[in-house]
Amino acid sequence: MVDTLPDPTPRDGEALVKTLACGICGSDLHALKHADKMVEAARETGAPFSLDVTRDVVMGHEFCAEVVDYGPNTNGPASPGERVVSMPLLFRDGRIALATGIAFLFCCVLLRELAFSFGSGAVSDIIGEGMLIIGWVAMWRPLEIFLYEWVPVRRRCRILAKLSKMPVIVQPK
Repeated sequence: MVDTLPDPTPRDGEALVKTLACGICGSDLHALKHADKMVEAARETGAPFSLDVTRDVVMGHEFCAEVVDYGPNTNGPASPGERVVSMPLLFRDGRIALATGIAFLFCCVLLRELAFSFGSGAVSDIIGEGMLIIGWVAMWRPLEIFLYEWVPVRRRCRILAKLSKMPVIVQPK
């Protein structure tokens, strides 16, 4: 259903943005047909996905926007008038992966030291070095996010910024 929504007012902890360009991605189209199954699967797996299928939904979560205002007691990284793009999941996932990786690496280093405390020998050397290798391998995902995944996101942001400036002409066929 297409409808007109009232002008929003940002609340505490929220930012009000003006959408400049928005994409309807495959997950939106999938939700359009299979939202009830997606919600059920999310509940079963404990995934952080919530959607009330009995209420109207505004589709389009991939967007480029301009910051209009912030709610009370709210500061943001962008000033009103600046352009922003939707990519918070990448950075949130990156921080979670980094914290997990560092904690695991720390545990592996401790286990390495424990292995070396039993004396020097082939077994303690293999276990100690193996723990160090495993710890650094666990850091691959956070490094992958911070070193490589932001590049396509930044590219998409530039594309959306260009799209937001393009004139759109709708003509009958």
